[in-house]
Amino acid sequence: MVIGAGLIGSEVASAARARGMSVVLLDVQPLPLVRAVGLEAGRICAALQRQAGTDLRVGVEVEALESHRGHVAAVALRGGTTLAADLVVVDRGAQPATRWLIDSGIMLHPNDGGIVCGPDLRTSVPDVLCMR
Repeated sequence: MVIGAGLIGSEVASAARARGMSVVLLDVQPLPLVRAVGLEAGRICAALQRQAGTDLRVGVEVEALESHRGHVAAVALRGGTTLAADLVVVDRGAQPATRWLIDSGIMLHPNDGGIVCGPDLRTSVPDVLCMR
């Protein structure tokens, strides 16, 4: 079971499937990697995960991990569903470390605080470029 369909979670799920493991991939977002790649590419990522045999469940919220004798035994979802699990990997995600840029004039994304840049990698400040 993989909680979080961001970059790391999606990669872990893909690697596990490539090794013949059954995988349930959970995410609160509507599509895997949607924050990083947007809706269109997120749809493609979802289709690829499903084609590989991953049980992808998006728009779900994990409420708790349940244990038995000191080991994870299940993942409880909000709404009452409980999924048995032998192993759980959590992709917690990352937060941009950009607080120091708040008064710099560089536009920061309202959702995650990441630096907003255009297709030419320019920020809202002349001669300041993003690195991707």
